[in-house]
Amino acid sequence: MKSKAVAAVFRVKLDYEIKRDLYADLGRTWQDKGKCPETVKEAVARRHGLRVVNKEIQIPDMRLEYANDPDMEIHTRDVELATKHYRPRGLAAKAHAGFQIYARRGEADRLRRIRDERELNTVIFSL
Repeated sequence: MKSKAVAAVFRVKLDYEIKRDLYADLGRTWQDKGKCPETVKEAVARRHGLRVVNKEIQIPDMRLEYANDPDMEIHTRDVELATKHYRPRGLAAKAHAGFQIYARRGEADRLRRIRDERELNTVIFSL
């Protein structure tokens, strides 16, 4: 009988914590005026496990840090709670950044239509 892998969440990092660390790093890095701003943005985003989409660093609502049994290797999952106020471009940017997108049941259908119109390769989960 094959046992199921067990994951243990050991940290939830909220958007304000991600922003605090990211912007502090950006501030330190931008002190070197000789560097191209877009190159700096890409490098800093990568250091924080984030992506630049449409020239903006995409920041999730929360990042789950967890370890899978038996290897106990640390993994992350970036999660976004999409609401009815999301514009197609914003939803597309979050999807392209690789975030796992959740929405309230009544709002998920509208967001799925946007996803389908934009041919986005993402799943929108209902809460």
